[in-house]
Amino acid sequence: MMSSADFGIRIWLLAGAVVAGVTATELFGLNVEGGALRSAYAERFDAWYVADDVAEANSADVIVEYDADFDNLEQQLMTMVDVVEQRDTLPIHRWEITKKSAPKLKRMRSQHLLLDNRESVIPVEIFASDTTKSFDRFIDKLIWGDEVRVAFLGDSFVEGDILTSDFREFMQQTFGGRGVGFVQCDIPFGTVRRTVKRTASGWNAYSVLKPKANPSSVNDAFFVSGYTARGGAGAKVTWQTTTAFERLDSCSRARIWLNTPDSAHVRVKLNGSEEQVREFDLVNIALPQQILIDGNVDKLEMSVVEGVVDCYGATIEGVGGVIVDNLSMRANSGHAIFGTSAIVNRQIDEYAGYDLVVLQYGLNVMENNKHHYSPYRDKLREMIAYAKSCFPDAAVLVIGVSDRWIKDAETEVYGRMNSIESMTSYQRAAAETTGAAFWSAAAAMEHYGGMSTFVRNSWAAGDYTHINFAGGKRVGEQLYRSIVEYAYQRAVSGQSKMPSKREEYYKPIKVELKPFEQKIQLEPVVTTPAEPAPELEPVVAQDRLITESVDIADVAEPMEAPMEEVVEPVAEDNTEEASTTITPVEGAEDVTLEWDNYQMDIDDEQSAAVEEPSAEEVEEQSVEVTTTLEVDNSATEDEFFETTM
Repeated sequence: MMSSADFGIRIWLLAGAVVAGVTATELFGLNVEGGALRSAYAERFDAWYVADDVAEANSADVIVEYDADFDNLEQQLMTMVDVVEQRDTLPIHRWEITKKSAPKLKRMRSQHLLLDNRESVIPVEIFASDTTKSFDRFIDKLIWGDEVRVAFLGDSFVEGDILTSDFREFMQQTFGGRGVGFVQCDIPFGTVRRTVKRTASGWNAYSVLKPKANPSSVNDAFFVSGYTARGGAGAKVTWQTTTAFERLDSCSRARIWLNTPDSAHVRVKLNGSEEQVREFDLVNIALPQQILIDGNVDKLEMSVVEGVVDCYGATIEGVGGVIVDNLSMRANSGHAIFGTSAIVNRQIDEYAGYDLVVLQYGLNVMENNKHHYSPYRDKLREMIAYAKSCFPDAAVLVIGVSDRWIKDAETEVYGRMNSIESMTSYQRAAAETTGAAFWSAAAAMEHYGGMSTFVRNSWAAGDYTHINFAGGKRVGEQLYRSIVEYAYQRAVSGQSKMPSKREEYYKPIKVELKPFEQKIQLEPVVTTPAEPAPELEPVVAQDRLITESVDIADVAEPMEAPMEEVVEPVAEDNTEEASTTITPVEGAEDVTLEWDNYQMDIDDEQSAAVEEPSAEEVEEQSVEVTTTLEVDNSATEDEFFETTM
């Protein structure tokens, strides 16, 4: 039996342990990220090399709103000649364990791209001839089985790989490819991501949105991912694949993108094996460096042995097929791209070879009862021009704002925001006048009934603004279907061409933005209040005709084999959704496309029509590639409000 003295001693020891734990938490801080305890002291660690004065604490966390500095961009582009000379001195950091050759190019048969319910596909809108050229090149690479890389830039709408994880899986199932793509080294906040496990310690994480808290040498070298981690000796990061999706593991290639303010020494371990370890010497050069690993990759670990390293992140991928890099940043309305380095972006583009840059922004810029977004349109045009300068061989796709509902202050009932059509029109105009493609996320959500259906089916958060992983699957599938439909039309028309080699990355591309005046007259949109969310009941799936598809039944190149549709019974439980599989009949190649035939409620909401610019206005708003870069955006409004997440 325990004596009272022993009991008292244990009480005091327990109290001492609690006090010590609280003190340690205050001093060092602990938080959980990626399933591992991570010391907040690592985030406060200042490397010995950093001599820059950090801004005062009361202003360091202020998010800076960037404006396009095209004079600075032009200066960077003009220095590309000097950069090319430095590029030739870059050391080659390559570790070949088992090198896998890229698959030979072989044109997909058009029947393998044939979707069901094609009439409901939301089209990818193509405007100018230069848009057609770059986007068609991206599509041709898909059709011919060439390796394709997508940079998906967005805000918190796609944070954590929402939407992009399912879009990636759909694309890889059809066109090949494996892996999660790009993952940051470290970021200054915790997040949840199912598609990869990442643990980091000993790093200072910096954001391009908070330059006052960053060393100046970091601010001068941001990648479009928006985050950089600086670590000294002992800093360590691990990336590990998951099986959340079928094609995330069993990858055959990895890349680590680094920079260093001085020479440094790093150690790389593969798959947790001490027998697969290699060390690399990094040199002090004004360009990002790449460590390329060819071999089976399920777990990748990098640690700093000596010196200081700035790490952007790593990619885990397959050889060939589709790679989708999620480059999202919370609290970013898209302006953060102006705070990144064109030289850094160009060099990483040479390593990675981006074929499509997606710009998904605008959700939090939108305000109810506001129908004029000229300043935002002009800023979006500058974003597109900047993206084209950083990734000159890639097509640019602007994704229109998604559906969003707000609560009425008086009735406290949610209703559709009445400025969605207005914002969509201005985003479309920005794409049309800068040679970018356009796709409407709002139309994709309306296919299922809009945000009310998303919330009712638990596909979106209760704020009626942000979709979750289930909602991202629906929107991601619609984007995938739109790209496949475009590829099918190009393949069956016989216009698809074998992709040529990428052109020289450092060519001085300059895009002139002509000033224009967009005249859109909008009638007030009547907001329909949302009904209280009822309990889910099985319903019959319906198709809504979103737009009129091109009839290509009479086009040349007949099907190699007839197709038949096999439809499995609809599951009674709404959580277990039936699937529709298109399978070639006997004699055709063994290739199948699968996707969910989702059950949904369709809201028959009516919204006011938007008067689009006339054909003459569109012709005046064309984009030309010239030898000068001039921007003259005359805003039609005196004020412009942007909010962040």
